[in-house]
Amino acid sequence: MRRPFRLLLASGALLALAACGGGLTSSGGYPDVRILADVLTPTAGPPAVIGDVWATTESFAVRHLPGWTVETAPAGRAPAIAYRQSPCTAIIIAPYPYPAPIPEICENLDLRVAERGLRLNGQTILVLAIAPIEEWASVEPAFAEATRSVRAP
Repeated sequence: MRRPFRLLLASGALLALAACGGGLTSSGGYPDVRILADVLTPTAGPPAVIGDVWATTESFAVRHLPGWTVETAPAGRAPAIAYRQSPCTAIIIAPYPYPAPIPEICENLDLRVAERGLRLNGQTILVLAIAPIEEWASVEPAFAEATRSVRAP
């Protein structure tokens, strides 16, 4: 009598675990991404896809800058991608006009700001760089690279 009870208990546990899957299937130990897309909750900000090489928004795509941290625009803003090395060193790509306030921590620093406007699909895309003057020599090549890489999504 003990053996059938254990078998019943084990089969019940297996059914409970199967029910927890919520319809997700797995191949090779990883969930199928196409199925996960149905259960993920969208975030509040404008849509952006951060890939291995490119960051893409509805307005533009830009190639990643090696060694820079990538950020997306907060909710309620136009789609933007920011590459940051510190609070005061950033390259921002966004549709023009885009408000890019200088962080409080940077207000007492001597900063260099450069911007380029690129026409893309009838819209101006702004590439903006900000950095302390003493760091500009290392930021300028990344700014040029980001500007060159901007393309249609």
